[in-house]
Amino acid sequence: MAEISPCVESLRRDAGLVRELQVLDHLRLALPEGFEVFHSIDWTSEHGGVDRHGEFDLVVLAPNANILIVEVKAGDVVLREGEVFKLYTRKEHDVGRQMRTQHAAMLARLASANLQAYVTSCLVLPDYRLLNSEEVVSIPRDHIIDADDYELLGTRVRELLGRGHSRSDRDVVRRFLANEFRVSPDLRVLGGQVRASSRRLADGLATWVPRMKAPSGVVRVRATAGSGKTQLALRLLVDAADAGERALYVCFNRPLADQIATLAPPQAVVASFHELCVDFWRRQKGEPDFQEGGVFEALSEHYVGASSGFEPRFDLMVIDEGQDFDPSWVSSLLPQLKEAGRLYLLEDESQRLYERDAFDLAEAVEVECRDNFRSPRSNGKRRQTTRLA
Repeated sequence: MAEISPCVESLRRDAGLVRELQVLDHLRLALPEGFEVFHSIDWTSEHGGVDRHGEFDLVVLAPNANILIVEVKAGDVVLREGEVFKLYTRKEHDVGRQMRTQHAAMLARLASANLQAYVTSCLVLPDYRLLNSEEVVSIPRDHIIDADDYELLGTRVRELLGRGHSRSDRDVVRRFLANEFRVSPDLRVLGGQVRASSRRLADGLATWVPRMKAPSGVVRVRATAGSGKTQLALRLLVDAADAGERALYVCFNRPLADQIATLAPPQAVVASFHELCVDFWRRQKGEPDFQEGGVFEALSEHYVGASSGFEPRFDLMVIDEGQDFDPSWVSSLLPQLKEAGRLYLLEDESQRLYERDAFDLAEAVEVECRDNFRSPRSNGKRRQTTRLA
């Protein structure tokens, strides 16, 4: 698998970032060892006496020191007279111009460091399908990876990175990128920020939810970004570790799992759902072929199919980003919860990316928190429905 830098989540919270993180996780799993993917990184360059600023969504460094700038555009785009545009609420972005500016900025920064690395770029449209009748002149067609090509993202990226030749040493280029993008944050500072946030959220989820009584042991939390779901998850994991209990934290995006892993107690098991599927496949069948189309669907189906034989081993289970979990994924996790165990399902409907089937959890106590720094409200209801299995 590819290495990811930085290993903590960006401070952005917009819907576009969520899609970028999914593309990042896809690349992490699809690219072999020796590749490194940098994400959510700012750049600055000077042209004609004017400073320019921007952000690279993803930058892939290959073993041969070649560099690929990956621009991710979630949702729909607009094609007009051979140009690609992304429409936002109050503005329109020329994607081709944006990519050319990024390419020039990267070359300028490398030149200032006396490095000679091959740089190319591509546009990833995971939710948009280019029709044969749609002609794009601003971006070469083979540098566009649309929804039809998305399953082959790793293969396409490797093809693009194999075309040029870098003269500078790969380790030197890697150190330049790491220093330029400051991808090694001080985790002690990050931990201090989280602790400070936890104190500011003293009236929020992390304080009130653990005090709630749930006879079924199941709590479903629906809360918006910034309401304290991350602090709640960490509080639950810490409390479980202090009590000598085994805890599992599962989320949808791997970068979020990486962030939680740096802050959670070492006794806790922290992973994305697909990482659990990959690990289970490896134990059963060996290394998956990430170049095959639909590989992630096959991995999850294999995991779900075998879940009835899983042993209950966790006293606490926290499922984060539950709005993007398929009901069968939740069902596959439940057998691993002990009979007297506790389950916390954390969701934010405003960040939902997939239209998956809805599901109920038997006799779950439901908590809703829509505004930051507001004490959550329990509806007091216990649903008389069948627990997912």
